[in-house]
Amino acid sequence: MTALRSSRTDGVFNIVFSNPDQGNIITDEWVAQMRAALADINDTDRCVLMRAEGKNFCFGGDVASFATDDPGGRLRDLAGGLHDVLEQLATLEIPVVQAVHGWAAGGGFSLSLASDITIAGTSAKFKAAYNGIGLTADGGLTFNLPRRTSTQLAFDMLLTDRVIDANEALARGLVARVVDDADLENETAGIAQRIATNSAFATRRVKALLRESETATFAGQLARETDAIADAAQSPDGREGVAAFLERRTPTFNR
Repeated sequence: MTALRSSRTDGVFNIVFSNPDQGNIITDEWVAQMRAALADINDTDRCVLMRAEGKNFCFGGDVASFATDDPGGRLRDLAGGLHDVLEQLATLEIPVVQAVHGWAAGGGFSLSLASDITIAGTSAKFKAAYNGIGLTADGGLTFNLPRRTSTQLAFDMLLTDRVIDANEALARGLVARVVDDADLENETAGIAQRIATNSAFATRRVKALLRESETATFAGQLARETDAIADAAQSPDGREGVAAFLERRTPTFNR
């Protein structure tokens, strides 16, 4: 089964979930194909763009596969595979942009938080969906959700299955922007392309700085910022950017 497809477009590495008839559920095939796609990312790629075909982003795990004689073993395998994928995403040096529309439920909700910039269509709905089947959350949801919003909202969503729509997701910090569904693909493609035309050197360092800031002291972060901006200024892209500014032209970055 083809769960997704990947391609490259002008520095953007595209991942499209392509099993809409089943709600783009997370299966063993999805895990294997995501691992392979992420492993294919190389130095020519400057941004990752993830989106989904059909009416929904992702319904989460393949619940039908949980009904076995060893459900614990089954969930350990599937959650472990999803977590491997999420660790691959988390260690990427380049930004990850996501387009989310329709339902992002269960593991799909977890996946929607595994990006640097998430853009929601107006139809987007976010739901934990675990306690309804007697399970606990996976996919890093108990880590990412309280950090994106608040511990209060995390408890509410995980214990009551509260649904968050696109506008509330924006207000709560779960997504960066909300656009009409009809504009979602073009909007996110434009954002990814804009990132891809920036200096790859500076973009990677900015992502690293933001990630490091989560556990840094203020003084330590200031020191890292000093090193980063000095290194960027010395780089070919930094020199080109300053020259282009002074010459009032668009810079041409090559790193």
